[in-house]
Amino acid sequence: MYFDKVQPKERQLLALLDAIDANPSSFQQSIEERIAMFTPPGSDLHLEGYVVAGGDGGGYAFGGTDFFLNIGFNDDLLLAKSTTMHEMYHAVQGAFAADRGVKMDSAKGDARRSYVETEQLFANLYEEGSAMYVGQPGLILPQSNSPTAARMLADINDGMSHLHNSSTLLEMSVVALSAGQSVPYDDVYDVGFFGHGVLYDIAYEMARDIVDANGPQGLAEFLKQPPYRFVLRYRQLSKYGKDDAHPRLGENTVSAAERLANGYR
Repeated sequence: MYFDKVQPKERQLLALLDAIDANPSSFQQSIEERIAMFTPPGSDLHLEGYVVAGGDGGGYAFGGTDFFLNIGFNDDLLLAKSTTMHEMYHAVQGAFAADRGVKMDSAKGDARRSYVETEQLFANLYEEGSAMYVGQPGLILPQSNSPTAARMLADINDGMSHLHNSSTLLEMSVVALSAGQSVPYDDVYDVGFFGHGVLYDIAYEMARDIVDANGPQGLAEFLKQPPYRFVLRYRQLSKYGKDDAHPRLGENTVSAAERLANGYR
């Protein structure tokens, strides 16, 4: 399906693979060191990474301990490094998924379904915001000469300058999931995390503020905690709601997190 897009870049992509293999300390080892900062000490994890050359995204992870780098999209060593860190951290999250206890298939009845799907929304918020932070796009992408990296960085910078929009979309998503005639979860996910990925922005800021307050291990703690605690922790931070860079969450978002914390699981 994507062969026609990848084939003209064959030499460039083979050169990228050679560059990845040529200096393990600057690519693989540095990625592992970054991941370790945000992983509980003493963790014995077995992750498997794969390089692919097709698809409509830069990388993939599917809730388990496998992750994928799409070199058809990542045409630059620095961009590949940032993407690999992002996707590898998703694999770390997959290793601890049972500890977070989110099970979409356990929903029964409208009330039960809305609570479970809201917690799944918070799980996606935590997962993407944390993986984005670990991937260091704001630090790595400006050093890249890739047009793809430049577009990604422009999207991130624009999103971070309109965080209120992202917070508002999160609020609307929570309301949509609990409405009498609720919006299907996949539709809510598509609007928030696909395409422009508006919910990535508030999620990234939440993760960044938690690290600023509690360090890398402060973020690592949420690998083993229900995702609503990620939302509630952001609300407790000293910078919360003080300016446009640290927006307040909507009342429905906060209320949903508090109800989950009180046992509506």
